[in-house]
Amino acid sequence: MEIKLKNNVLFIGYNNQKDMKEKIMDFILNAKTDKILYKGDPSLINYKLLKKILPLDQIKFDDSENSINKFVVIENKDIREVYADLIENVDCEYCLIHKI
Repeated sequence: MEIKLKNNVLFIGYNNQKDMKEKIMDFILNAKTDKILYKGDPSLINYKLLKKILPLDQIKFDDSENSINKFVVIENKDIREVYADLIENVDCEYCLIHKI
């Protein structure tokens, strides 16, 4: 399962380590190892990396007719909570986060 986190960051979930390692080998053979941001258990990502990969603006565009302000804040959630919701819905044992 692939999820686009930011404009140039992609999250790919894997259920076994072999598939993830094949993708990493593909990056190595194509000399794109600098694009890999994280590989491994999705629940062990540190806070500093979370701030880089998750969109900081949690604002959506409200296009309803009765809306005065077109930009509405969805929620004031912590980055850790947003990421916990993400990995809860993905249900994978391993992940690869890389730049596009």
